[in-house]
Amino acid sequence: MAARLGADEFVLCFDALESHALDASVITDRLLSALNKPFSIGDQTVYLLSSAGLVTASNAFDDAESVLEHASLAMREAKRAGGARHVLYEPVMMDRAKQRGDLESDLRIALAEGQLFTVYQPIVDLADGSVAGMEALVRWRHPERGTVMPAEFIAVAEATGLIRELGDWVLNETCRQLVSWQMLLGDRSPRTVSVNLSRAQLADPGIVGRVADALSATRLLPVCLQLEVTESLAAQDAEVQARLKDLKQLGLTLALDDFGTGYSSLASLHDLPIDVVKIDRSFVCPVETSAHHRVLIESVVRVARSLGMSTVAEGIETACEAALLGALGCSKGQGYFYSTPLPAEEATAWLCAYRSPSVVLK
Repeated sequence: MAARLGADEFVLCFDALESHALDASVITDRLLSALNKPFSIGDQTVYLLSSAGLVTASNAFDDAESVLEHASLAMREAKRAGGARHVLYEPVMMDRAKQRGDLESDLRIALAEGQLFTVYQPIVDLADGSVAGMEALVRWRHPERGTVMPAEFIAVAEATGLIRELGDWVLNETCRQLVSWQMLLGDRSPRTVSVNLSRAQLADPGIVGRVADALSATRLLPVCLQLEVTESLAAQDAEVQARLKDLKQLGLTLALDDFGTGYSSLASLHDLPIDVVKIDRSFVCPVETSAHHRVLIESVVRVARSLGMSTVAEGIETACEAALLGALGCSKGQGYFYSTPLPAEEATAWLCAYRSPSVVLK
């Protein structure tokens, strides 16, 4: 039996299948394979991706609503996994859905009641030891769970549309904080602040206008703001790259975060509207013992420099690592050697007390 539930949702009921889940999986794979093939409408070729959630009798309740609810949960899991596939319902999915629902509700309260806060990690010039910038990272001070890291709630914010409000808050708070440091510390203030952009933010056509509004509202010079995107985002389609170029037109800088872990290569760097390449800590950590990693870092530095880009080494934890990366030509460094991410008040105290470390390569 087949039925239509909504504009683009359908349900199929299979009866008397001998091996249940296995047979249903085979049938569903054949169906998705047929639906996911390109088809023609007039002179145009159209591509659609279909996803499916399966529920077997062993995991189904007696009422149809529960069966459909479980199938929908499994379908959403299939979409989260990339789509164009099917997923078999498991009871643990209901637990995860409840956790996400609770987290969404708590996150809405957090945004309304000011439970979010920013922490800042220094970015240091490897040539003279001065504080080149601060990277802003969001945290959640949950009344029951304590400090919640972004890995636990950013995906929920993206899925529910809360990422726009959350991202705007982080951006405005970070710009305001740098203006405050500039007024308080003068020459000892960081030269820039860095803010990460998520996939959902970059996909939003209004992001350019909202960044411009944040700069205007806080009176921060655009040159003092750096936006960071991951490799997988920057290497996406022409629309995303055009949006990055529009952001650059505001006068700010763009950084490619976690370089070496995504889809980009040294050969493709020249295609990206990027000013700064941040070398992932997985390359930095073995630098003292691995000649191979030193060669890789040096290659990234040379290619970036030839394209007019600077480089930041992430995850520096020792004075020797800092010295080696400076010797390899890396422009800046970031990591626990300098400081852990600090709340604004502690970051201010750190900036006041900071003295350039004496880093000597032996």
